[in-house]
Amino acid sequence: ASAPLPASSAHAAAFEPAIRPRSAWGADESVRGGTPSYASSLRGVTLHHTASSSSYGPEDVPGLLRGFYAYHVKSNGWSDIGYNFLVDRFGTIWEGRYGGTTRSVIGAHAGGFNTGTAGISMIGTYGTDQPSASMLESVAQLAAWKMGRAGIDPRGSVTLTSAGSTRYRSGTPVRLPTLFAHQDVSTTSCPGTLGMAALPGLRDRAAQLAAGAVPQAPTPVPDAGAHDLEGRLRVEVPPAAPLGSTVEVTVTGTPHRPVDLWFAHGDGSPATLRREATFGADGRYRTSFTADGTYVLFAVSDGLSSPRVQTSAAGAPEPGPAPASPLSISGPVTVEAHGPALVTVTGPAGTNVSVWFRAHGEDAYARRRAGTLGPDGSWTTTFAVNEPHDYFAMSATVTSPDATTVVGAVPHGLHVTTPRDADGGTSVPVVVQGVPGSSVELWFARADGPFTRRREGVLAADGTFRTSWTATDEHTVYAVSRNRTSTRVTTRVSGSVPYTPASSATTPPVQVTAPAGVDAGQAVEVTATGPAGAPVRLWFKPRGEAVFTQRRAGVFDASGVYRTTYVGLDDQELYATTGGSASADVGSITRPVLTAPGSGRLGRTVTITGRARPGDAVVVEQRRRNGAVTSRTARAGGSGAFTLAVPLLDESQFRPSVGSRTGSVWSTTKVAPTVAGPARAGRGSTVTLTGTARPGALVEVLFRARGAAAFTVRRRLAADPAGRFVTTASLGTAHRYYARADGLASAQQITDVR
Repeated sequence: ASAPLPASSAHAAAFEPAIRPRSAWGADESVRGGTPSYASSLRGVTLHHTASSSSYGPEDVPGLLRGFYAYHVKSNGWSDIGYNFLVDRFGTIWEGRYGGTTRSVIGAHAGGFNTGTAGISMIGTYGTDQPSASMLESVAQLAAWKMGRAGIDPRGSVTLTSAGSTRYRSGTPVRLPTLFAHQDVSTTSCPGTLGMAALPGLRDRAAQLAAGAVPQAPTPVPDAGAHDLEGRLRVEVPPAAPLGSTVEVTVTGTPHRPVDLWFAHGDGSPATLRREATFGADGRYRTSFTADGTYVLFAVSDGLSSPRVQTSAAGAPEPGPAPASPLSISGPVTVEAHGPALVTVTGPAGTNVSVWFRAHGEDAYARRRAGTLGPDGSWTTTFAVNEPHDYFAMSATVTSPDATTVVGAVPHGLHVTTPRDADGGTSVPVVVQGVPGSSVELWFARADGPFTRRREGVLAADGTFRTSWTATDEHTVYAVSRNRTSTRVTTRVSGSVPYTPASSATTPPVQVTAPAGVDAGQAVEVTATGPAGAPVRLWFKPRGEAVFTQRRAGVFDASGVYRTTYVGLDDQELYATTGGSASADVGSITRPVLTAPGSGRLGRTVTITGRARPGDAVVVEQRRRNGAVTSRTARAGGSGAFTLAVPLLDESQFRPSVGSRTGSVWSTTKVAPTVAGPARAGRGSTVTLTGTARPGALVEVLFRARGAAAFTVRRRLAADPAGRFVTTASLGTAHRYYARADGLASAQQITDVR
């Protein structure tokens, strides 16, 4: 049990420091799962750091908290953010895990020791960065208040039983200070070297507050971000110098502070440390070097860098191949806003490294992380991505190449990054990014050759898979994961080296055929050939999409054939894969089609219906029998269907087109004749009949007297150029009659005779 609470500590229980609620940082309560769990009592407080950037403004903090929240829930699978409270470098205290600040909510901050403890996390990384005085004062106030409510002495100790951690087996009793560090119970460096160094003072300050000391208000914290560098730390060098001349360099910074000057060849070589010095009383350091090529220089002092400057020697010979750096750094290509980015540095085991960051738009970098490469030659850290960042790793003597992480969703859900150009014989890095834990395949093709599967792996916790290939010739690469492909990326190779296939192909190549053009809405047959009995997958990419999706899968029959169909609603590119082989791409374009009514009455509107690619502007050409040609435009909807109303002034043929794509069939609409006369007439009178037909058509008017067995042709005449005709008839009795032209007949009419 912890030591008895001093009587004066009732003061600590009485005051509550200002704690900003979850709503203040925009916690989306729909994200967390389940209901909070509570311990019967609070028995201790655990100190953490978030291992994120220590350089942030007050306006950045809510976004950082949302990022921690999303990472803990979506990546770690926890029900909520792990920490009970978080404190920023300006001294503001934020509510973390849901459940009430006055209650003993069980968090997820120290596995095996979560029950009965409150996790307080300092926002930032405190291995090399010093926690601010405001931050430490607020941590002490928060600890004193929580411990005072529970009757705990901040300088006391407590025995807790492990529920299973990375340091202690389940059931192990562990004697701890009542205010202890995360690394006391788990194999971690949290809360960092300087965070650990602050713990004794935190215990003392919490005890003072418990005894009645007056809490201090937070003091303003200057933001020493990289954007403050310009004017304080800079390198001045002429942009050009004669070959072989002496180049003077002036570095400006803080008087009497140490400064390092780093050089890199302008061909992308890693930077190396060339000068170590101390600024003079005037805040300047001067040195020189011989102009023998193009160099990029920058200075480093007190964890900050100057902007990079370049100088070139006129007439210098072209540099040879850039030497590879013993250090490399990698991070995700893209991260959702405020999410965590996992950064890995690799190099010689045991090397002490630091990681330097700059936000896009800034000229200079600032040191934000430091660590030691482990026995496997790697070290990993994270940073919160609230804007695009560039970063690189630095040892005592050399830097890595730069890397970049931008903000946003992974393009198309699966993305491949690789250089656009490479020198023959060099190693070409490939980074795939997608959904963490998903399997991934990498497919390569030389120049115009077929694709073959060359790499397989699993996307790591940061959603990346990394590999490389040796540049021998131009290669195109793409990734496959979860039935989707990435876009294809081509690397051109300069000074290519002879290519020798690793082995001759033993698997018959897969081939796929499909018609080059299909009518919209019609079934399209696709045939793939390959090894009998082997599985086959068909990949499709409709117009407007950048990546392929697997849409069909089957097995080659005994003759090595697999057939399937799809409906041609849009243009498609497709290919087939079997095993590690892929066919060439084939494409089917979609032609517009239409249907016009077989006939219509002259001057009336007829409706044309058809299909095309969704969104297409379809030009409907109307060719009249007299040779006149007109056109109208209709827009295909989301399903590809379109309609068009056209007045029928002559027998017409209709055909659709979209650009150079023209429908393969004309659809004809004939003009159906009409005829009309009076409903009644006097016996023996002459009646006038009028009608319409195709202009110039030969019209026959057929009559049948009442009681007659059949119609007979009584009139033959031609429709005028407007398609009209007029005739007369003397009727002695009631008659039925109709008009006939171009193989079509009008409706029957009747005139009654009295």
